[in-house]
Amino acid sequence: MADYPLYPTEMRFTAAVAQNALDMTKAFKLERLHGLLGRAFAGPARQITETVFQYDRLVGSEGLALSSAWLLDQFAASVQVEGVLPPSDGPLLIVSNHPGMVDAMAIFAQVPRHDLRIIAAERPVLRLLPHIQPYLLFVPDDPQKRLAVIRSAAGHLRAGGALLNFPGGQIEPDPALHPDAASCLDRWSDSLNLLARLVPDLSVLPVAVSGVISPRALRHPLARLYRTAKQREWVAATLQVIQPRYRDTQVWVRFGEPIRASSSPTPQVIDQMRILIRRAAPGQG
Repeated sequence: MADYPLYPTEMRFTAAVAQNALDMTKAFKLERLHGLLGRAFAGPARQITETVFQYDRLVGSEGLALSSAWLLDQFAASVQVEGVLPPSDGPLLIVSNHPGMVDAMAIFAQVPRHDLRIIAAERPVLRLLPHIQPYLLFVPDDPQKRLAVIRSAAGHLRAGGALLNFPGGQIEPDPALHPDAASCLDRWSDSLNLLARLVPDLSVLPVAVSGVISPRALRHPLARLYRTAKQREWVAATLQVIQPRYRDTQVWVRFGEPIRASSSPTPQVIDQMRILIRRAAPGQG
């Protein structure tokens, strides 16, 4: 696992700006030209870093739910919630699709539990945020070390905590853009069943997030340069970060019914997820 010590704020901020600028060049597949283009992305990278550091400070003072609601206001035009909100106590595993952008924050804002944690991929910038870090269980790049994350997650759940997991393990299609978005469920990991076997009396709550990618950003000439939908949406998401005028998304968070986990709850969860994702499909409202 990578280690990013918590340097003083100024050093952390500078490192985060550099990393965000690099990520922007990668989104446009221009990382080979990063040395030349770094300055062009420095301004937007600094602006987004200021917002992220403000979010981190708010997490420290206000908690995850309220600070995430604030961040959503910066990056989305609206957030609509459907279904029954999560239980306020007891071991709870929230599983969601992963269209990216503000999907995690959209869920955080609806779950006012101080014991909420999230299984997260290693990202250098996340290691520079001292108030957000305690909420994260990092997944190592080395697959052989990932079982330790499952053990940590199970221990947190057995203690009565709440946990958010994206079983797909990667960015997935936004259901508001893709009628076939539910096909991503076929590639979900077995982590759900593993946790259910390790945690007695576990409740599993399916959640579908949609509408995080701006159709206007997708129509931008830069986005249309790329061949695959995945790459075009990555560029669109980056444009949303860089240009506030593309933060016009109508985000939906759809909660399913809590499932009392058996030793193999995945089929029940997948069935609910298909229904939730179908509701978000284009033309379904």
